[in-house]
Amino acid sequence: MSWAHRPADSQISWLNKSEFRSDKVRDPVAGQAWPIGGTLTIDGDATSRRLLNSVSVNWTPLGDRGIGRGDGWYERAEIGFFWGTRYNFDRFGEDDVKGWSNLLGADLRFNLAENVDLGASGTARIGTGGDTVSWAGGPTVTLTPMKNTNITFGYNFAGFHDRDFEDARFSRSGAYVTFKLKFDQTSFAEVGL
Repeated sequence: MSWAHRPADSQISWLNKSEFRSDKVRDPVAGQAWPIGGTLTIDGDATSRRLLNSVSVNWTPLGDRGIGRGDGWYERAEIGFFWGTRYNFDRFGEDDVKGWSNLLGADLRFNLAENVDLGASGTARIGTGGDTVSWAGGPTVTLTPMKNTNITFGYNFAGFHDRDFEDARFSRSGAYVTFKLKFDQTSFAEVGL
């Protein structure tokens, strides 16, 4: 289930997404090839079930239409926050593994020119009880080649893999590129569809 709030005249927009995921494997043998690629790392039955929720909030500061409109960095900034939470209730053979983990992220972008943004992105994953922390972060450059599209080039100095939240946040180490394209009810009005 997803719910978005993106009014055109608002400084704040947000998206919430909730889901349940379940993966099962029966009678695997560690070291065997997995039919969909890779090798198995467990012996015996395994079930992985997760409840997931993520919230993305974006704030674009806008001044009043009077004095100072467009002056300084204030109106050229965009600040984003991300919170993903996961509750695992897994079963490996006779063992049950349960617990919460959270993923927190922030993005900061400044508009350098009409089609170029410079920024930074950071993400931290905090395991059950806060005793395990992984992080990713680094600089970003976003280009807007045409209306309702952007291409972000980024580099994470450190990183980690998280299969549940990797669609929402790029958290692996090294260079990456993302492409975003916005569609809404008016996107194809000009082409007569």
